[in-house]
Amino acid sequence: MLAATGLLLATAHYLFIEAFRLAQAAVIAPFKFTNLVWAVIIGFVVWGDLPDVWVITGAALVVASGLYILHREAVRRRVR
Repeated sequence: MLAATGLLLATAHYLFIEAFRLAQAAVIAPFKFTNLVWAVIIGFVVWGDLPDVWVITGAALVVASGLYILHREAVRRRVR
């Protein structure tokens, strides 16, 4: 299980490197913070840990900012 985790994390790291190579860092960087969302989901599924209001608020803020950046960049591309 530890080897599988290492392999998956190495793959994820490689894919992030490729994403930063192909796109602007300002577009990709906020999505690195979606780890918080995955941690909440796994924490609930594996350990039954329910997130409090602050965790939910923070996760919602991270997701909303990522979606906003995607929208903003799409609009900027159309204007050019």
